[in-house]
Amino acid sequence: MDSANALKVAIDNHSEGIQILDEAWHYVYLNRAAADQARSSLYDLLGRRITDCFPGFSDTPLWRDLNYVRESGQPRRIENEFVYPDGERRWFELFIERHPQGILIRSLDISERKRVEEQLRQTQRMDTIRRMTAAIAHEFNNKLGIIMLSAQMARETIADTNPETARELTHAITAARSAADLVQRLQRLSRRQLLSPRLFDLGERLAAVRENVGALFGARYPVRLQLSEPAPSLYADPAAFDDALLNLCLNARDAMPEGGPITIRVGRVSLDAAFAREPASLTPGPFFLIEVIDAGVGMDAATLEQIFEPFFTTRVSGNNPGLGLSIVQGFVQQSNGHIRAYSEPGRGATIQMFLPAGLSSETPPAPAPVLARPAGGSEVILLVDDDPPLRDALAATLEAAGYEVLHATNYREAEQCFAEHATRIQLLLTDILLGDNTGDVLGAKLKARAPGLKVIYMSGYVADFLKSDESLSDGYVLIRKPSLPSDVLRTVRDVLDGRLEKGII
Repeated sequence: MDSANALKVAIDNHSEGIQILDEAWHYVYLNRAAADQARSSLYDLLGRRITDCFPGFSDTPLWRDLNYVRESGQPRRIENEFVYPDGERRWFELFIERHPQGILIRSLDISERKRVEEQLRQTQRMDTIRRMTAAIAHEFNNKLGIIMLSAQMARETIADTNPETARELTHAITAARSAADLVQRLQRLSRRQLLSPRLFDLGERLAAVRENVGALFGARYPVRLQLSEPAPSLYADPAAFDDALLNLCLNARDAMPEGGPITIRVGRVSLDAAFAREPASLTPGPFFLIEVIDAGVGMDAATLEQIFEPFFTTRVSGNNPGLGLSIVQGFVQQSNGHIRAYSEPGRGATIQMFLPAGLSSETPPAPAPVLARPAGGSEVILLVDDDPPLRDALAATLEAAGYEVLHATNYREAEQCFAEHATRIQLLLTDILLGDNTGDVLGAKLKARAPGLKVIYMSGYVADFLKSDESLSDGYVLIRKPSLPSDVLRTVRDVLDGRLEKGII
């Protein structure tokens, strides 16, 4: 083979697409890679005008770029998304330059690179939202805590003498609890919720969800369960699982305004390394595949790409913040799983949750015993919180129950107070974030000085707590802000009496 033929063979078999068009936009040369990228054959393209081969091409930005290069002689490098007749989209990096016969185009498929870039952008967007959520949740929960503690104490004080005002305070407490629920949803959105996984019967859980959804949606939306085995067991947070499944059913209902069946299908699958490559954090192995299928209006590709983005919604009206699928994604990913969606316009949608089928050796914390009425006491409690109104409200709650409360604003003040009253203090009640240090460091240091000291942590945002889990590995009790006075008093009493050594309230 002479050098000219060798060069032609090399170009024909090059991985980069190469094509030459004449002045009238006819294909005069293509290598195999260019024909493959066009999903056509050399014989179907050679000699034909590019605008005849691809109807509508003359209306695209790429057509304008080609004309610019031909008229100006200036080369251009662009990235172009090509949509195939079947709807698939691929990205190509194009190098366009003048050629003696007309125009030379070199093309490289960069779809994988664009996918990774989009994943990075999505990660950066979620990181921004997580930081925003942390700030909102921490501050908002502190303020809600003040409202709930103060309002309930005031209600109890005037309940017998001024029942009308007591009812109004009840409304305020109810509204504050609703606001706290919204903050908890934002925490789930941030994928930093405190999950309490345990082994539960998946079949029974699904049956309960079906009953609840049936009661909520009515007969127009029958829920069908399809299980591949009679009673599989799943290790996950049951409450978060229920919430995720309900969110998926709500989306299925909204996709069928005229009514229709919602199918929940469950089976076991084994995901290999090739599948796990797409979500980089996924570990290959056995998974439960839980699918929620509707027969609704479906979604186009552009909508499908956005459905897991926070605050994105397809509803044109109604009270919908667009958090549902983002919350589901947060639960699934925090459970070491994966979620994906399939849909076409007019053909319904399928949302797939892959949750690990392997069991964890962790033992979930035992729930605290529930007392009919929280008892008070006379012990001395060191209360540490850098929010003065909240600290005062907590102190008033504890003092009204008979406890003696010593106040500290930060880590340094808490150390000084403990040094003066170490023999009297029986319980440390501290926020996780203290400005000059963290509550878990304070708790560890004071317990080292007084091994019998009881400790309860508080947090307005669970991410603050999760950052400290290494220091808390021997057991912890956490009160999530905001909490009602009854929850605070019950937890304090249970910890002091030794009934509760680890748990999240």
